Amino acid sequence: MLSNINIKQRLTVLILMVIVSGVFLVVWQTSRLSDIDHSFELYRQTAVVGEEDILKISRDMNYCSRLMRSIMLGDDFDKNHKKLLQRISDIKGHFSQLKSSPSALDGSEKSNLISAV
Repeated sequence: MLSNINIKQRLTVLILMVIVSGVFLVVWQTSRLSDIDHSFELYRQTAVVGEEDILKISRDMNYCSRLMRSIMLGDDFDKNHKKLLQRISDIKGHFSQLKSSPSALDGSEKSNLISAV
């Protein structure tokens, strides 16, 4: 088939094939970039929520440490003990939020998040 056509026609066919394959690659890469963008956005949403919970846990743990030090140094036990119990329940709540934040995603979003990490 190609033996019947001249060099100009062969080069034209070759150039068209290169252009078509280039357009295909651009479309494919654009599709891949949008998938990556979606995965990153999903990861960012869950990571920010998790980071906030971790910061709250750290804040509450530091406050618990301060309360226990105040108790050991002779400050009002009843007042500090009530605050300590409240912070302990806050910490448990933050841990449960941290544990449940990835489970709020549906199956496809969870698999995308796992593959992104």
